Amino acid sequence: MINWWLIVVAVVVCLVVLGLSCYFVVIFIAENDKASAWFPKAVVVVSLSIAMIGVLLLPFDIASRKDPTTMSKLSGIDTELMWQVLLWIIGGLVIVIVPFTMFFYEAYDPEQYSVVQQITPAALYTFGLVACFIALCAVLWITVGIAEIPYYSYTSAAQRVVAHDPGIQYRQLKNIQILPIGVSLFVYVVGLLCGFGWLLFMIYGAVGLTALPVDTMSDWMNRPKPISQGEYAGEVERIASRADMLLKEGKKLQQEQRKKNNRSVRRRVNALKQEVTLMEDEIEKLDIAYKDQGGSPFKVAFQLMGAVFGGILSLMWILHVFLYNTLNLNPFLNDFLVQMDETFSLLGTLVYSIFAFYLLGCTVKGCVKVGMRLVIFTIHPMKIGDTLMNAMLFNTALILLTSVVVTQFCAWSFRFYATNTAVDTLLNLYVRRLKGIGTAMFYFQYIFIIVAILSIFWVILCPRKPQFELDEDGHIKRDADE
Repeated sequence: MINWWLIVVAVVVCLVVLGLSCYFVVIFIAENDKASAWFPKAVVVVSLSIAMIGVLLLPFDIASRKDPTTMSKLSGIDTELMWQVLLWIIGGLVIVIVPFTMFFYEAYDPEQYSVVQQITPAALYTFGLVACFIALCAVLWITVGIAEIPYYSYTSAAQRVVAHDPGIQYRQLKNIQILPIGVSLFVYVVGLLCGFGWLLFMIYGAVGLTALPVDTMSDWMNRPKPISQGEYAGEVERIASRADMLLKEGKKLQQEQRKKNNRSVRRRVNALKQEVTLMEDEIEKLDIAYKDQGGSPFKVAFQLMGAVFGGILSLMWILHVFLYNTLNLNPFLNDFLVQMDETFSLLGTLVYSIFAFYLLGCTVKGCVKVGMRLVIFTIHPMKIGDTLMNAMLFNTALILLTSVVVTQFCAWSFRFYATNTAVDTLLNLYVRRLKGIGTAMFYFQYIFIIVAILSIFWVILCPRKPQFELDEDGHIKRDADE
């Protein structure tokens, strides 16, 4: 029997998620893209909505899980089909749609505008990416596309108690056997997406678990204080001097790029872009300190509460992974979610959503944090009212890919809470047991917890230093190669 109440809730949640995605684009979009780039905007809205729905589908799956006595659906809703449709859509967005849109946007040239000039390179780059993924997936699926399912094997042997006694006793033996099962192409594609996502998640997600609350607390402690006009003028002069230095360095790098565009030059270009980003943040804080006299006290209080709440969530996640996922000593958060669900079902859904969305936020934060420290790639920072569509598309792709891992990680971490669900069968029984990928994911969680603990010392004890500094004569004292 179909549970119409669940359908109504699902429709309402989808509309809320769609509204939040539209609001996200509206508040972050840069002024230059407000009246243009409608196709990339639509892709971002759809992608963010799908990512959030993917994370929220687990509690919906739990509400319509199978009855353990009859193994029939309590709600009559086919959640297996819902997961298949959703994960195929995520795969298509991550591999095809979002990369094509990003290439299409970056190929725009206002001086020589032509739709063909945008579509052609975008289609070629996307075709190359899709071809590589299909080839990799096909080779691995054909060669090692099996799930190794462990099971208990029982054997018994009858023997007489005494040689001439008619009584018989049985000796039973139990051992673990492995049952290899060939998986479908869909399961292997999901496993491959999880594998790629874990490569990002075990570093960025782990670093973000520490960086998000620590940086939020640091921003609160170093929040803009009210300053006088004289102090404001002095700071403006200092920033102007630094801006002039960065401008000269930019012209120098531009000349070097024309001669040789090697790794060293590209690394210095990335460092320069990051310095400009940090300087823009400094100017924004300076304006708040003087023009707004420190900003709203409500915003300051909210920032402090966010830092404290984030620290609690990070600590609970680290403890849960350590106590349950790796050592299997205590169910920990599983018991808490089950109790919340028994008290009022929406409480369990709310608590789960907070933990899952927090992991997504930590991953994005970790990506920016690692990029700021190691200067290994061009970062795409998200700034309210000043985010170009390529930066928004980059972070959207990151959120989409890690949303699959977050769903898999949450289904894995909350197995008691998600028992008898479609996602439990898909991700915990098959994807987690895939030959090669499943084994790697099992050990990735150990790397995740190690990186999370080490990043505590890295983020707190090793604050970031400027890549470019001035000496007494106003020249660059240290560049990014040092």
